[in-house]
Amino acid sequence: MVDALVSVVLEALSSLAAKEPSFLNGHRKSGELLERLISNLQSVRAVILDAEERQMMDRSVKVWLRRLEEVFYDADDLVDEISFDSLKKELEATAASKTSRSWASSIFGSSSEQRFGKEIRSKMEKILAQLDQLSYEKGRFNLTVKETMRHAEGTLDHFQLRLREVLAGRRFLLVLDDVWSEYYKDWDILKAPLLSGAKGSKIILTTRSENVARALPCSINYYLHPLADQVCWEMFKKIAFFQRSESEIEMLQDIGKRIVVQKCQGLPLAVKAFAGVLCFKRSREEWLQLLNNTSWEEVGAGVILQALRLSYNHLPALLKRCFAYCSIFPKDYVLDSEKLILLWMAQGFLQHSHGSTMEEVGVEYLNSLLKRSLFEQSGDSYVKLHVLMNDLAQSVSEGLCSIVELDNGMGSAITKRTRHLLVRGKFDALEKFGVIDQANSLRTLFLIDTSSDQLRPLSLQVLLVRQQQLRALSLSHCQIAELPTLIGNLKHLRYLDLSHNTFKRMPESLCTLYFLQTLILTNCSSLVLLPKVIVNLVNLRHLHLMATGLLQMPEEMGKLRSLQTLIKFVVGRGGSQIKELGALVELRRLSLSELQNVSSASDASKASLSAKRYLTELQLEWGRDSNDPTKQREVLENLEPCKELKILTIRFYGGIEFPTWLGDTSFSNVMFLHLSDCDNCSSLPPLAQLPSLEHLIIERISGVTSIGHEFHGEDQPFLHLKRLEFKGMSRWEQWISPELEEGSEFPCLQQLYIQNCPNLEGGLPKILPSLVVLEITDCQQLQAQLPSVPDSCELKLYDN
Repeated sequence: MVDALVSVVLEALSSLAAKEPSFLNGHRKSGELLERLISNLQSVRAVILDAEERQMMDRSVKVWLRRLEEVFYDADDLVDEISFDSLKKELEATAASKTSRSWASSIFGSSSEQRFGKEIRSKMEKILAQLDQLSYEKGRFNLTVKETMRHAEGTLDHFQLRLREVLAGRRFLLVLDDVWSEYYKDWDILKAPLLSGAKGSKIILTTRSENVARALPCSINYYLHPLADQVCWEMFKKIAFFQRSESEIEMLQDIGKRIVVQKCQGLPLAVKAFAGVLCFKRSREEWLQLLNNTSWEEVGAGVILQALRLSYNHLPALLKRCFAYCSIFPKDYVLDSEKLILLWMAQGFLQHSHGSTMEEVGVEYLNSLLKRSLFEQSGDSYVKLHVLMNDLAQSVSEGLCSIVELDNGMGSAITKRTRHLLVRGKFDALEKFGVIDQANSLRTLFLIDTSSDQLRPLSLQVLLVRQQQLRALSLSHCQIAELPTLIGNLKHLRYLDLSHNTFKRMPESLCTLYFLQTLILTNCSSLVLLPKVIVNLVNLRHLHLMATGLLQMPEEMGKLRSLQTLIKFVVGRGGSQIKELGALVELRRLSLSELQNVSSASDASKASLSAKRYLTELQLEWGRDSNDPTKQREVLENLEPCKELKILTIRFYGGIEFPTWLGDTSFSNVMFLHLSDCDNCSSLPPLAQLPSLEHLIIERISGVTSIGHEFHGEDQPFLHLKRLEFKGMSRWEQWISPELEEGSEFPCLQQLYIQNCPNLEGGLPKILPSLVVLEITDCQQLQAQLPSVPDSCELKLYDN
């Protein structure tokens, strides 16, 4: 992982040198120091691969590599400081040019610039001295430049010739176990001599990488899922209960079953390991101790991890860092995929790729880890590590990541090397922060499960003073009533989660966090105002404001040109107007609220939603007390989004009819659509021909009494719809299905929910050939015959 770190630092330093940062200021010594630093880093980097391999056998190499890692972290912080200062000066110059004080900043700024340059040169000299010492010491280890060794061409030719002779005319079965090569060329070389075998020859190949399976022209692929609990239990019994009496088995089997389910989770290797240990333990207390133990040491973790480590060893260096980082999360912790990627981005783990955003690179990284079976999918938007993979991540992170349990004193050890820390429990006393002080250079700090106790102001101030290298900070659910101005000292910060807190305002110092990429303020219900200077956060990419008390947005929000996520934008009577959104061309997700305050259809048009070609998720919401249906209709007509949209929600719309663009077949990417509380509309839009629509929710549209042709259209409707929900349709009476060939309406529908529609009398579809769940709740007037559905369909009828 050190190799990936130095690559990032070198790239950043080279980029700085090319830009001639302001701290150089014509200072020849500064330029020379920067060149020396780059040269020395490149020199040391050349032998890192060899050192990382040899550290497993030679402790002195490991110690040397750890010291080198510390220097790289210092160099990374140095690059950040230089870049931060450069950006700060740029923003100050822009602000000064708009005021009469521009002359003052140039006069008084020179001495501070000289002081900053002197500090930077001092830090560079210190880093260079450490590198010189480490470069001198590396000579003791005879480290060499590591290159990929290839077979000599002659040797390979001889091997192929010999294999061809052995197999010629014979049928063979070749088993290739745990294969990792993804390169077609390697398989072409191997395949050449195999073609001499007789017809009917077979090859069986096992791999942990989905990419390998896809790279080969296999006739059949078998994906092995975790074993069922019952199968694991049968395997477990044969080993753990070998030569046991019936009374012993009866006494221990309830604990054994819990071990199989909770600890093994379908992995036969884990089943054998646990059963192999327990077959020598006779007492119930010993079995309970193993069940409650969070460590795997007693069951031979070394053997298990050694087998799993092969998956890790085949990862590219950048993916190794991403995987190891996840050891900061507790076992069985379900990770939000999007947040995980944003955390990787905050740490600088994602490598720039031409034509892709950093977030898209992160998705590629995560998919690669999933395909290698290092992660498990847990729902559409979440992933998790198997307990054994969590142990593997902790093993390879080697102390870089730690977890502390404040309430029970458990968790992993914190050392000076710790860079990423998750703390679980109550901070009800200042002395508990002493645990964190053992790591004085944290880059990630997460406080979770802090209960309802308030994080005391003094404790928070101490934290902000002592941990100024943080790249990611989560203070969610900490009941913070007031944010201290000291938060502005965290100049390296990229990710800040302040969700579920009670503060009413944010200090303007927070808006000097110029590197901040992600700011999460979800469910800060007391927050009524954002700082005016939030527009200085020029690197902000994701801003989450859902369920806050905001009444309007600060002026000039259009300056946040890097924004990709804006949830939510409150259209107030003052502050930023909706037309400010026109400049935000990078938006992917957007939520607009209080749309009744849009002054005119012309202003709505200036938001340019149709021109935002990356926009995939859009929520449009009016106030509950909004009026003027004609104006609302015109505004919504002019909020037509781009054709790439996938998710659309419209709530509390007060127009008498939906816009002409809603339901147009040109919106071929829409997969999810939710229409809610649009009371003035008497009919639904023509949604049946949206070719990609999979999930549709129609909720509380009280003006609708009948659903028929206007909804279904002419041709085969809803070809790909899988889930359909009608909720709270208080005046809906008839569902008039079109006269089509039986089964052609809703051919793919799997789930149908009709809830709280008290006046619905009938007209349900006659045949739903793919239905898995049919749930009808509180539809007292419904007398129609139920649809014809498969025998396996789950039918739920409720009447309260």
